[in-house]
Amino acid sequence: MKFAIFGVNQAVGHKAAQIAIERNHQVTALITGSLSHAPFDISSNTNISWVVGDVTHAEDIQKTIKHCDGVFASLYDEPNTEYSNLSFVKKVIPLMTKNQKLVIVGHVGVGRSYAIQKAAAKIIIRVVLKEPMADESGMEEFLKQYLPNDFIVLRAQLLQNGMMDLVNVKILDDASGSIFGRTKKEDLAGVAMQIFEGKRRDVVWGNIVCVDSG
Repeated sequence: MKFAIFGVNQAVGHKAAQIAIERNHQVTALITGSLSHAPFDISSNTNISWVVGDVTHAEDIQKTIKHCDGVFASLYDEPNTEYSNLSFVKKVIPLMTKNQKLVIVGHVGVGRSYAIQKAAAKIIIRVVLKEPMADESGMEEFLKQYLPNDFIVLRAQLLQNGMMDLVNVKILDDASGSIFGRTKKEDLAGVAMQIFEGKRRDVVWGNIVCVDSG
């Protein structure tokens, strides 16, 4: 398979690239600035090619995803900026072909952890996390409007910020990488590759998937 990876300098994206290469998949990764910024351990691997560009530029995204079967993104999310997950999703989905699949590590929506909070705690969460919640609500509304069936939003555990009424939520019990009851972010890369390869029959495209170790 051929994968486009965004966020290869982040822990999850880096791990996803490593796993894909180990399994003899082909990877195209977007790197900002120059190739000197590419992770040293995979920079010269023959299974990976590089696009030097910017995740905020649609033309660079297009170059990266061209001819790829799957698109994986794990960005350093900056809410309400061009570098937010919302901004990226708005750019990448219209560029994807009907046969391409998208897995993004993100914080869209919320789970039971928010729903069970007392009223006072909910107010504090909304005040402290006002900007991330607004960004995640925007992403949720965009996905509702666009209604693609070729995406999965992958999250570590059920988070406490945002709302969720977009799609069914699937909770996967992958406790092997848990630390203090929370799945390590790097383990999301392994789950993502299993999903792309069709090895997770408990996952349906068009869902938000929570990898919950708690």
